[in-house]
Amino acid sequence: MDNENQGIVRGLHTQLLLLAGAKALFPEICEKLTPNDENGKPFINIYTMKELIDAAFEAMENQVHNAPNYLERWENL
Repeated sequence: MDNENQGIVRGLHTQLLLLAGAKALFPEICEKLTPNDENGKPFINIYTMKELIDAAFEAMENQVHNAPNYLERWENL
């Protein structure tokens, strides 16, 4: 694997770790933003993942008790 591909893989791995943290801290945000596929399993594409991470970090910056207020902002992806 060349350096460029290694960087991409590392970046995706980092994003998945951030997503896992976001899902653990703010399950209500992730539940609202994660659509289900035809088998009923959560489907997350790269754009949804970015929105989940951004919403979680924004909520963390503005205190955990404000997290439900961010659901309205992100529900129309």
